[in-house]
Amino acid sequence: QFAGIKVSNDEIIDSIEFFINPEIEIPHFITEINHISNEDVKDAVSIKQGLEKIVDFISNNFLIAHNGINFDMNFLNNKLVENKMRKISNPILDTMWLSKAININLDKHNLARLVKYYGINYDENKAHQALYDSELLLQVWLFLKEDLKKYKIKTLDQINKKFVELKSNIDTVSYTHLTLPTIA
Repeated sequence: QFAGIKVSNDEIIDSIEFFINPEIEIPHFITEINHISNEDVKDAVSIKQGLEKIVDFISNNFLIAHNGINFDMNFLNNKLVENKMRKISNPILDTMWLSKAININLDKHNLARLVKYYGINYDENKAHQALYDSELLLQVWLFLKEDLKKYKIKTLDQINKKFVELKSNIDTVSYTHLTLPTIA
């Protein structure tokens, strides 16, 4: 399943959601996590068609994802290469790494933990469904953006400096893990 939202001025201006037929059976334990069954994907678009739709939707936009650099983008780019398509090289902000930089008091930085931390309504029955998680991620990003403003952080170097100031035991965020847009 793929879903994404496009945002301008903190408002959703477009969204997309569709199933992709993985061309293999979905294991039962995966269905238990994301509630997607073999029945859901039997008539879905092929992997190649799905990749084309994703690339078209993403276009040249700045991306925000949660654990997106280590998981989503690696997975997506591997599938693109397998299908003889160009990798996505858009700038990406990974909210998991950003949260680790500014929410050093948290023990976990998964999406569910951040949603609870910021007091965002969370429906366990919708969790791990792509569009719902995209909408939650937007809400988390809006809180993180306010945290950045509060700390007067506008650049990656400032995030790393904040680590040093707080004497965090977390490694500094590397440029390969996070591309930070200018925060107004």
